[in-house]
Amino acid sequence: MADNPQARQKGLGGRLSLASDSGVLFVFDKPDQYRFWMKGMNFPLDFIWVRDGTVVELLPNVSSPQPGMRDEMLPVFGPSVEIDQVLEVNSGFINSNNIKIGDKVELLK
Repeated sequence: MADNPQARQKGLGGRLSLASDSGVLFVFDKPDQYRFWMKGMNFPLDFIWVRDGTVVELLPNVSSPQPGMRDEMLPVFGPSVEIDQVLEVNSGFINSNNIKIGDKVELLK
């Protein structure tokens, strides 16, 4: 879980892979249209945008950047609506798990 500024900044950057049944959940104190980039990513991701425990937007198959790409050239991704959580998972997770807008998200501790 990335629930502080340092953890949110690092995210999954620098990792070589991610287990198929895991991801990172970004948790924010207040809803907003938070932006993300793929700095330091070595594999593609799906983004699941969440507000009040409900999936509100999906962004599948976001490619990792080309090696050596300068920070200022990295694309920035964000939802079109305000969210309070983002779940980053392996590319293909949305399709293989039939995730849809309106689905409920429950955090199990």
